[in-house]
Amino acid sequence: EKCSPGDRDDNLWVTINGYKPPETQIEWEEMCFLDRTFHGYYTWPKMIKYPMNKRIRYTENNMSEQIAIIHDRFIDKNFIIQLTKLISLNENTDGINYDYIRF
Repeated sequence: EKCSPGDRDDNLWVTINGYKPPETQIEWEEMCFLDRTFHGYYTWPKMIKYPMNKRIRYTENNMSEQIAIIHDRFIDKNFIIQLTKLISLNENTDGINYDYIRF
């Protein structure tokens, strides 16, 4: 194979120019992410290995107890307001230390 570095028609999909965000949930779940940015710059390997997007889909009826606790906290509007205020505190202010018991 001929080695020609740089942007070419066969690797434009890796660059930001050719990026088209997924419009549906199914498109998002079917996307493959290439985490080795050097692939395709000079030439393409014969085989590219990538992880499949096999995340667990949770529903309210299909959650473990540990996941349900986290889900319930982030659904609670008051918790989100409290968390946002805590995160946005100025870290340089003296006397403000994160206390997990208080939170």
